[in-house]
Amino acid sequence: MRRDEQVAGKPSKLILLEPDGITVDPKLHGYDARILYNELKSKLNRVAGGEFKFIDRAAVSAERARQLGGQVKTSGVSPVTAGADMILNIDLIALQGGQTTTVQYNFKLTDVTDGIELWADNDLIVKRN
Repeated sequence: MRRDEQVAGKPSKLILLEPDGITVDPKLHGYDARILYNELKSKLNRVAGGEFKFIDRAAVSAERARQLGGQVKTSGVSPVTAGADMILNIDLIALQGGQTTTVQYNFKLTDVTDGIELWADNDLIVKRN
């Protein structure tokens, strides 16, 4: 993703992954795509340093509401938060055979400005049942 010219050329790289941006095939019992997202985020941060930033609005929403409501004070709090430059979607698809389960992990990074898909990748893993 970081080697992609369109992604690398963006001056700001704020990435958002909403919970509804993770889709797991119902046939995949016990799979949590959040684990995969966290691994991808960790590797990107390790390799790209501060080049990419990931927005986690859920982590700060309750405190921001208190700040904006005047219940607590924090310097520099603005009613308008930083918006994402790109949206990351993860899709896990399963194909179950007699003795194997094949899982395709699909990643898609879309530009928020124009909806253009900047980067996509996938990985295929075959597991024996």
